[in-house]
Amino acid sequence: MRRLCEDGEALVEAALAQEHEAKRALNELARVSPGGQEFTECVNTVAGLDRGHFSYEETQIWPRLDDRLTARDAALLARRWETVRRRAPTRPHPHLPARPEVLGTVGAAAAVLDRARDRIPRR
Repeated sequence: MRRLCEDGEALVEAALAQEHEAKRALNELARVSPGGQEFTECVNTVAGLDRGHFSYEETQIWPRLDDRLTARDAALLARRWETVRRRAPTRPHPHLPARPEVLGTVGAAAAVLDRARDRIPRR
């Protein structure tokens, strides 16, 4: 997005800010006991943030990216996504900035810890 679209930097920054806010809300939701008013409010907050973000991506991000991506670019992007996804964290980390330089180091360490935690059976 940043490279392909004229206003890509601003579009990406807005999307990342929305995702960060949603991660923080999800983190809060994980800490709240189900069934109470606070839980209901938190679920509604997460749902509203998700709807707003999905709408932003559908109306702003994806159409512009679709106009710019060639078939070759799309195939390359899909391969990169698959590679990165296998090494990505499996849990939300709301305090981890969504920056490539951070995700490549601290994010990789978080992913290792997440995957180890995922293997531990829950009671």
